[in-house]
Amino acid sequence: MMQRVVALLRAAQDNPHLMQRVVGLLLVIGAFWCWRVVQGDPVPVLDAVSAEQGRSVSGILARIAVLCFISALLALLRPRWLPGFLRPPGHWFRPLVISAAVASAVLFLLYLGLWSIVPLIIDAALVWGVLGKGWDVATLAGPEDSTPRRRW
Repeated sequence: MMQRVVALLRAAQDNPHLMQRVVGLLLVIGAFWCWRVVQGDPVPVLDAVSAEQGRSVSGILARIAVLCFISALLALLRPRWLPGFLRPPGHWFRPLVISAAVASAVLFLLYLGLWSIVPLIIDAALVWGVLGKGWDVATLAGPEDSTPRRRW
């Protein structure tokens, strides 16, 4: 599975718009998987963690991860319809992705199982891209648009 993700990322490197979409898709999938943990009733792998403690810790970790994944997606896509004060700056992209991946990885290591493999692979691919390949908003989405926005 990891080889397929890496092959897709390598193929997308030649086309910056495709690469932006692939990374955006990974961010959306990561947020979805984290949110699914909160919606279910998982049982922690560790015996030292009770079910009640596991639910509270997983709720906090999942909310942090989802918030960081969505914020990184908004920093990457820079939607014009979103007011400026709600759009995270582009230089926050890398810290947001790393924070989301770490929170997600801790969350899925807490509930380690067969269904934890895919989110952990996504987290590893995102961290590899940000730290290993140097992904940031400028390389994925291009420089900020310097032309003034048209107001209707």
